[in-house]
Amino acid sequence: MTMEPSGPDGLEKPAAPDRPATPDGPGARNRPAAVRAPGISRLAATVERLERQVRDAQAAADGRGVLELAKGVLVERLHCGPAEAERQLRLLAEEAGRPPLELAAEIINQAARDRVSEATQEFLRQAADPSGDPSAGAIDGTAGAAPGRGDGGGAGDRKSTRLNSSH
Repeated sequence: MTMEPSGPDGLEKPAAPDRPATPDGPGARNRPAAVRAPGISRLAATVERLERQVRDAQAAADGRGVLELAKGVLVERLHCGPAEAERQLRLLAEEAGRPPLELAAEIINQAARDRVSEATQEFLRQAADPSGDPSAGAIDGTAGAAPGRGDGGGAGDRKSTRLNSSH
């Protein structure tokens, strides 16, 4: 029991039990943090809950973005509309026993690998023929061949030969 300073009569008297404890009142440093500021604990719990909700909402939005991107890949590859692509994605996921989001990520990764492969082949074609002639610079070793000779006797063959001989 805490005692208040003496009143006008000089006697100490107990603190009133109905007086609320204040965070900055006498003896505040000796009280546990939860007792010192019960509002702060509630506020911290609220902030933590809201942060968790924001993280969940961001993850859900990211997941929707991945699903939409995969649908776009399917629209392009299957030559269908978005609704059909979504149906196909869900059907494929169900048949594979995998979550649609996981399958969507795999579809996107495969499409990216395909695109990188296309870009790499285009780069190699251009490297084989710096003139920019799309008919020259073929990867199959016929780049720069003289018409009718079929011997690959052009300058582009040296680069193609170097690329092919590195295997």
